[in-house]
Amino acid sequence: MAAAAHIRPPDALVPDISRTLVGTQPIDEVLGHVVDSAFESTQATRALLMLYDEEAGVLVPRVVRHREGARGSTRISRTILDQVLKDRVSMLALNAQLDPRLDMSQSIRTLDIRSFMCAPLWHEQEVIGVLYVDNPQGAKFTPEDLDLFTAFSNYAAVAIAQARLAARVLEETKRRERLQRYHSPAVVDRILKSGADVNLKANNGTTPLAAAHSRADTSLVALLEAAGGK
Repeated sequence: MAAAAHIRPPDALVPDISRTLVGTQPIDEVLGHVVDSAFESTQATRALLMLYDEEAGVLVPRVVRHREGARGSTRISRTILDQVLKDRVSMLALNAQLDPRLDMSQSIRTLDIRSFMCAPLWHEQEVIGVLYVDNPQGAKFTPEDLDLFTAFSNYAAVAIAQARLAARVLEETKRRERLQRYHSPAVVDRILKSGADVNLKANNGTTPLAAAHSRADTSLVALLEAAGGK
């Protein structure tokens, strides 16, 4: 019989992500820290974090950890992913090969998945991604492990959402600063609210206002100025 896996207790695991919450780290660093913490604390063979692409609206693998010497793919089973996203709750299997909920799908067999945990990453009322760990061979995760893994995932989702927001604010600040070199604050506000991607320089190096009659993107600027003035 395979031994049970044991996650580090909450007083050791939660502070890891709490330090990420109070910091202002780039999104890639936050994602890496989340997966590293989950990977080491669960003693998993594989760990994977997927996020919904904010523009395309599809789940995209962002960070993968695969213990050295371990066999198999680091892809997640589509059957597991669909189940977690449909039910919107964390999922545990002691042996995925025998779990009736998974109906011994082709992906389960192909990826040689045994014991795993998968948790949705919640932000407010929205699932923004999933966090997944498994052990193809050896130690099995327990219901107590799932409770801690779910709590950790909830903290992680807050940290990820916070990092995404900070990245968006930083990008908008940089864009506003670039636009303000050529346009008044009122026009800049209208450009940003419209979501238009206005080039700041024409091909010959002139400003968009000087090239308004020859470039389609700068025509928006002219219309906004005509409507509201500088």
